[in-house]
Amino acid sequence: MGLHREIRRLAQLGARGYWDHATRRSKERLRIFLDRNAPQRRRCSCCGWAGWSFVDYEGKGYVVRRIVCPVCGSHGRHRALAPFLRTLLAELSPGKKVLHLAPERALERTFMERRDLLYVTADLIRRRWLGKLGALTDLTSLAFRDNSFSLVLCSHVLEHVRDDHAALAEIARVVAFGATVLILVPTWKPWNSRRTLEFGMPHPRFDDHWRIYGSDLPARIEACGMRCAAVDLRAPLQRRAFERFALTDEVLFICVKPKIEGRKAAVASRPHTARIPCNLALLERPFRTSAQPCDRQAAGLEGGQGWAR
Repeated sequence: MGLHREIRRLAQLGARGYWDHATRRSKERLRIFLDRNAPQRRRCSCCGWAGWSFVDYEGKGYVVRRIVCPVCGSHGRHRALAPFLRTLLAELSPGKKVLHLAPERALERTFMERRDLLYVTADLIRRRWLGKLGALTDLTSLAFRDNSFSLVLCSHVLEHVRDDHAALAEIARVVAFGATVLILVPTWKPWNSRRTLEFGMPHPRFDDHWRIYGSDLPARIEACGMRCAAVDLRAPLQRRAFERFALTDEVLFICVKPKIEGRKAAVASRPHTARIPCNLALLERPFRTSAQPCDRQAAGLEGGQGWAR
């Protein structure tokens, strides 16, 4: 049966396709062997995995070598964001609601460490990891009440939205006054070297992105009613963490919705960035994998429509 299966695969893929498949399979088997027997050179801050090497990521027409965690699927940006996200979650009081837009499975465990928070996810399509409090909704018209969430994470989502101004306005609407919004997007290198480039359509060579963000992103965010500060996620970490955790050069945009006093907005300073961890302690912190069950009404949905079943 094994030989027959290989013959069918050869007929389906052709000689070149079958050779590529066999090469990838051999590399994967070698990686598994090294993970079990060789020194643990790499570590994932999202799930705690440790082994010899990460695996390759195959995008649309390109390959990024040794960047994906073989257990949780995290990329370098997830592993860099996880310790900072843990710091913010630890500061929230029990019962607070947090929103994860287009949720990544790699960061779900980080949110689940706080079992006393209401973890709400939202996406356009159904995903297996949407969770018990998962809403199927459009980012430009979120199905949540005003001022509902104490923390919002929007990671690599805005570049897929045609009207990013409407999306940012919706995020500003649902986040509570004085609460934090974390935004990650693809940017120029360095991010403030050029202004945002609009493609006018989903670009097939850039993973169907509508744009590449640049130096004017903070102004776009502040035009929607939030204060913004840009922080290099790798800057506070020690250099030896870059290679061990395979971190990528990512800029985190930390946004805060200013508090309102009467009809006039209170004078708000820039978001405080000193809470970013500067050592490896939080990168290697143990994690939990279960969350406290919670009801759907507490998540602040309007009406109750749009929930993933």
